[in-house]
Amino acid sequence: MAGRRPSDGIPNRKRVLEAILGSESRLSVADLVEKLDLHHNAIRHHLANLLDAGLITEELEQRITRGRPRYLYAVTPSARKRSGSACERVVAMLAEAVEKGVHPEQVGIEVGMSLVDQAGFGQGDRQRIVKLVRSEMRDWGLDFNSTWAGQSCVVRVGECPLRPLIPSSRGLVCSLHLGVIRGAVAKAGMVVEEAVISSELAGSCLIRLGEAQLIPADGDLTRQR
Repeated sequence: MAGRRPSDGIPNRKRVLEAILGSESRLSVADLVEKLDLHHNAIRHHLANLLDAGLITEELEQRITRGRPRYLYAVTPSARKRSGSACERVVAMLAEAVEKGVHPEQVGIEVGMSLVDQAGFGQGDRQRIVKLVRSEMRDWGLDFNSTWAGQSCVVRVGECPLRPLIPSSRGLVCSLHLGVIRGAVAKAGMVVEEAVISSELAGSCLIRLGEAQLIPADGDLTRQR
């Protein structure tokens, strides 16, 4: 134990969440230190982030014997339901980006286009395509809402279940999600006119969609900013 140092980063935060997720009973800081071989300060740091994101709960132990009660941690029902599918989907897409040697957003674009093709929608189905993306994103655990004003649409995306796990590299996951939206709406003759990505864990990202003026012949929609 003496050689352990506080540790931060995506892998360890994910390990903390997975340890709590895989436990049949609530875990204390000491339990997590023993399971993960991490410094107790690092464990507390990761727990604080997961609590802020609403992925875990904290409850003071009810003791019937002498001794100081411990805080015990468990995964929230909503996090348990959504974390698996979201993680698996994003990991698969990131792996595809690495294998192809392309930016994650380009993989997202291909996924978005494929979604629309499979649904059989076209340029006359703008609202149906946005609803299709909303359904897909919500299946991944994302909060997705859209508001139309004529031919333009404002999308707000929030509560990504992966954000607390990837605070230093969440731009990659945001790029995947943005790519899915960009690829899908391109099939409706629309483009992402503006994308404001929140820097806050619980913040909402704002995406403005408008009518496309020109679609690149090579299909590289990542150049449309």
